[in-house]
Amino acid sequence: MELIPSRDMRSALHEIGREFSDMEKATIVANVGLSPRRRRELLQRLMDETDDEVLRGQLRYALRCEERLLAWFRDAADGCVYGVQVQDEDCPDDGSVDAYFSGFRAAYGFGRSADAAFRVRKWIVRDAAPRGEWWSHDGDCGSLSFDANGEMVQLLLWRDGDAADADEGQFAPDIVVGEGWPHYLYFEDRWLDLPNVYEQGDIVRVLGGKASYIDPAYDWAVVAADNAEWSAASERARRRLQGAEGGGCKPTGLVPDYSDMQVLVEFPCKDGTFAHDHINPMFLERAEDAADGIEGELREMATWAATGQCGLEHVSCVLKKHGLARMGTV
Repeated sequence: MELIPSRDMRSALHEIGREFSDMEKATIVANVGLSPRRRRELLQRLMDETDDEVLRGQLRYALRCEERLLAWFRDAADGCVYGVQVQDEDCPDDGSVDAYFSGFRAAYGFGRSADAAFRVRKWIVRDAAPRGEWWSHDGDCGSLSFDANGEMVQLLLWRDGDAADADEGQFAPDIVVGEGWPHYLYFEDRWLDLPNVYEQGDIVRVLGGKASYIDPAYDWAVVAADNAEWSAASERARRRLQGAEGGGCKPTGLVPDYSDMQVLVEFPCKDGTFAHDHINPMFLERAEDAADGIEGELREMATWAATGQCGLEHVSCVLKKHGLARMGTV
């Protein structure tokens, strides 16, 4: 439970005495944004200690495939190119590549020398690309991200459906669900039964960052979802997942998975509009330190809008009133 980022969620779970099964613990470990090393350590420990034979098999499969995938990513024998993207705190990530290399070691060394966080990407070399480019980007294999100390902080790798099988030494092993498990029963993708501890109109912060299209000037959002709807959806999800586990639901049925556990929130934008996102409640926390002045007024108006006491256009007017927005409508 201590791995759950939101103090609100931890407090609510403690209050109701919620205990997690080993399968649920694995789902949490896999999805709370741990570093690859920490994630692997905890999953390995679960595999060694659990009495759940299904989970043990899934973890053995996942850890083995991740190990193979990392080895493949670092191996340039299949004919590839590596690109390094050094992160600049003053500029957003626009996807541009700072340098290209024929091997992972050289690419990693270049990134480490920048004394900043960086990402190493890999592409399979294809036929000659148009306009004189010397490879085609359709062989994108994913990336490894590192902090300024060279510690891996994110692993985002996949195989190309057009590539040869990994056993032939030409492309990455497929770490997507295998061994006969439908994705909604696989530990990484399972629906997790959690309460929504927020009410419509609550002002919250998103933990762990937010989507790139959200205005960085605002670190808060307003909950737009109705808690009653969440409760009803959760009850349907429980029944469907129980049916799937008991063989009562066909694999093509609408069985919930991890992506179905999200709360709708609205972010104010400086142009007088709102942008919305769907956030897992494990990554939301009440913003109780509302400031005086402009920010306090905006928070209050956003709450009114979400609870139906006024329209979003009223919040837009507040932004314009303080010179924070261009003319326009929500």
